[in-house]
Amino acid sequence: MYKRATKQETELRVAHAAELVAEGQAYSSITSLVAVKYGISRR
Repeated sequence: MYKRATKQETELRVAHAAELVAEGQAYSSITSLVAVKYGISRR
C-alpha cells in the first residue's frame, strides 16, 4: 500500500508541473513526465 504525499511533496510536484507549463510543454506530456519522475499515477 502506498503512503499519501505530504503537503510539501505535493507542492513540489505542482511547482515542477507549473514550470513545465510555463515552458510550453503539452499537458499530456507533463502528466506523463511528472508521473514517471515521482513514481505516481497519471491520475
